Amino acid sequence: MSEFVELIRDRPTERGFMTFVVFRDEYGADVTVRESSADPLDRVWVFIEGGHLSENKGSAHLSVAQALSLRDALGRFIDLQTEKEAS
Repeated sequence: MSEFVELIRDRPTERGFMTFVVFRDEYGADVTVRESSADPLDRVWVFIEGGHLSENKGSAHLSVAQALSLRDALGRFIDLQTEKEAS
Protein backbone atom coordinates (compact mmCIF):
# COMPACT_ATOMS: atom_id res chain seq x y z
CA MET A 1 0.00 0.00 0.00
CA SER A 2 1.33 3.42 -0.90
CA GLU A 3 1.88 6.26 1.54
CA PHE A 4 -1.22 8.31 2.30
CA VAL A 5 -0.96 12.00 1.41
CA GLU A 6 -3.73 14.55 1.81
CA LEU A 7 -3.70 17.02 -1.08
CA ILE A 8 -6.02 19.56 0.58
CA ARG A 9 -7.46 19.91 4.07
CA ASP A 10 -9.92 22.52 5.35
CA ARG A 11 -9.57 25.02 2.51
CA PRO A 12 -12.44 27.21 1.29
CA THR A 13 -13.31 27.26 -2.40
CA GLU A 14 -13.38 30.48 -4.43
CA ARG A 15 -17.11 30.65 -3.56
CA GLY A 16 -16.41 30.27 0.16
CA PHE A 17 -17.53 26.67 0.65
CA MET A 18 -15.23 24.45 2.69
CA THR A 19 -13.26 21.66 1.07
CA PHE A 20 -12.78 19.34 4.03
CA VAL A 21 -10.33 16.96 2.37
CA VAL A 22 -8.93 15.88 -0.98
CA PHE A 23 -6.74 12.80 -1.27
CA ARG A 24 -5.71 10.28 -3.92
CA ASP A 25 -6.36 6.59 -3.37
CA GLU A 26 -3.94 3.81 -4.28
CA TYR A 27 -5.50 3.48 -7.75
CA GLY A 28 -5.10 7.19 -8.51
CA ALA A 29 -8.69 8.31 -7.92
CA ASP A 30 -9.12 11.71 -6.30
CA VAL A 31 -11.59 11.73 -3.41
CA THR A 32 -13.02 15.12 -2.39
CA VAL A 33 -15.34 15.99 0.50
CA ARG A 34 -16.78 19.49 0.09
CA GLU A 35 -19.50 21.59 1.70
CA SER A 36 -22.55 22.02 -0.54
CA SER A 37 -23.96 25.33 -1.72
CA ALA A 38 -27.51 23.93 -1.57
CA ASP A 39 -29.02 26.53 0.73
CA PRO A 40 -30.82 26.04 3.09
CA LEU A 41 -30.02 22.32 3.03
CA ASP A 42 -27.09 21.21 5.15
CA ARG A 43 -25.40 18.87 2.69
CA VAL A 44 -21.94 17.70 1.79
CA TRP A 45 -20.60 16.50 -1.54
CA VAL A 46 -18.38 13.44 -1.87
CA PHE A 47 -16.71 13.33 -5.29
CA ILE A 48 -14.63 10.51 -6.77
CA GLU A 49 -12.83 11.08 -10.05
CA GLY A 50 -10.15 9.32 -12.05
CA GLY A 51 -8.13 6.33 -11.05
CA HIS A 52 -7.45 3.08 -12.85
CA LEU A 53 -10.78 3.26 -14.67
CA SER A 54 -10.75 6.32 -16.90
CA GLU A 55 -14.56 6.52 -16.77
CA ASN A 56 -14.52 6.42 -12.95
CA LYS A 57 -16.45 9.50 -11.89
CA GLY A 58 -19.17 9.84 -9.32
CA SER A 59 -20.60 11.97 -6.58
CA ALA A 60 -23.00 11.79 -3.68
CA HIS A 61 -24.88 14.74 -2.14
CA LEU A 62 -25.29 13.65 1.48
CA SER A 63 -27.56 14.94 4.22
CA VAL A 64 -26.26 15.09 7.78
CA ALA A 65 -27.98 11.76 8.54
CA GLN A 66 -26.38 10.14 5.49
CA ALA A 67 -22.96 11.60 6.34
CA LEU A 68 -23.32 10.21 9.88
CA SER A 69 -24.20 6.79 8.47
CA LEU A 70 -21.14 6.89 6.20
CA ARG A 71 -18.94 8.02 9.09
CA ASP A 72 -20.26 5.17 11.27
CA ALA A 73 -19.64 2.60 8.50
CA LEU A 74 -16.09 3.86 8.01
CA GLY A 75 -15.57 3.77 11.77
CA ARG A 76 -16.62 0.12 11.86
CA PHE A 77 -14.18 -0.62 9.02
CA ILE A 78 -11.39 1.15 10.94
CA ASP A 79 -12.22 -0.73 14.14
CA LEU A 80 -12.19 -4.07 12.29
CA GLN A 81 -8.81 -3.34 10.69
CA THR A 82 -7.38 -2.21 14.03
CA GLU A 83 -8.58 -5.46 15.64
CA LYS A 84 -7.00 -7.51 12.83
CA GLU A 85 -3.68 -5.71 13.21
CA ALA A 86 -3.71 -6.22 16.99
CA SER A 87 -4.26 -9.98 16.75
